[in-house]
Amino acid sequence: MDKRICIISHQHLCRNPRVLKESLALSKNGYKVTILTSIYNSDLLKEDQNLLANHNIIYLTYNNLINSNFKSYKSRICNKLGRLINKLGVENRWAIGYLPNKCLTMALQQIADLYICHQELPTYVGVILLKLGKKVAFDFEDWYSEDLLPSARKYRSQKLLSKIEEFALHHASVCYTTSLPMANAMAEKYNTEKPGIIYNSFKILYKDHVSSSTIIRLIWLSQTVGPGRGLEKIIKAMNYTKNVQLELNLRGAISDDYKEILKAELINSQHSINFLPLIQNNDLQKNLVKYDLGLATELNTPASRDLTLTNKIFHYLSVGLPVIASATKGQLSLKEDFPDGIQYYYNTAELSEIFSSLDKNSLQNERVKILRTYREKYDWSLMEKELQSIVKQIFS
Repeated sequence: MDKRICIISHQHLCRNPRVLKESLALSKNGYKVTILTSIYNSDLLKEDQNLLANHNIIYLTYNNLINSNFKSYKSRICNKLGRLINKLGVENRWAIGYLPNKCLTMALQQIADLYICHQELPTYVGVILLKLGKKVAFDFEDWYSEDLLPSARKYRSQKLLSKIEEFALHHASVCYTTSLPMANAMAEKYNTEKPGIIYNSFKILYKDHVSSSTIIRLIWLSQTVGPGRGLEKIIKAMNYTKNVQLELNLRGAISDDYKEILKAELINSQHSINFLPLIQNNDLQKNLVKYDLGLATELNTPASRDLTLTNKIFHYLSVGLPVIASATKGQLSLKEDFPDGIQYYYNTAELSEIFSSLDKNSLQNERVKILRTYREKYDWSLMEKELQSIVKQIFS
């Protein structure tokens, strides 16, 4: 095919596997793919380049914060001023992300047959592209106007985000998002057709791992380990758990101060906490098979967090790992397909009861059933075909 697709993001590829998987899927289908994004770290840039090695995909940046020079300084100042002005009550595009005008200019230079926009600033740019008569699709990775707690919204252009979401949903070539509850909620609010669903899933990986240890190893992962992620509730529940020995493994970037806070929270000495560094996404699944159970502790506020399905729960399921999940609307949407593979809790007492009932052999036996369902309904090979079909329909 000679069709050109420009995927617009504002994050490193290695920190957004959804954009990476999408670009590879469309390149595999014969499209000429360009990724236009923002970068801020030289090590992550090298990782991005390694991920795209041997793939015929063009990688361009409209904003480079790696080097300390006039351009990067100007970019940061414009964003900070935009956020300050927004706090004073004047919503503006500069508060959404870095260099909106430069992003638009470079997007137009690509002369693409289709633009696919991810995240807040690219969504703003995508709406302008729509108004200029371009074909644009939107991947709503989150519900951007509903993605922050009220205390943080003063720095965000909430009304502007809501306005561009509504325009995108009504006028785009196609829109898709991460879960059925998210799609339903957005369609209801904006009185539009329901967006499609492309899950944040991964290709299945099965590697048998049998441990002779009686300790039940829990894993929680994210780019950042910090407050407001439900971790305090996990440790509180561990303190009430007496009859099994738990090892909580937290993988992600964490401050020394927050480490000490979590250590102090754990007063039941039969349990332990390990702090693990970030690893590359390509290595994550191979690492996850070593654990007994994954933790998906999403909070039910803000609305976006309540409705979405994150990367982490699909990382767990893709290797057959049973999951303990908070009862958010997004995560509850998996309940029917994984009746035993996912256990849900609403509060600390319920979480402690689940911990107390854990049996290592039962967790191991559950893996095969999880993988069977995952292969049939959620594997990335299925999502890849769905994405390719969506884009094919746009062009036809």
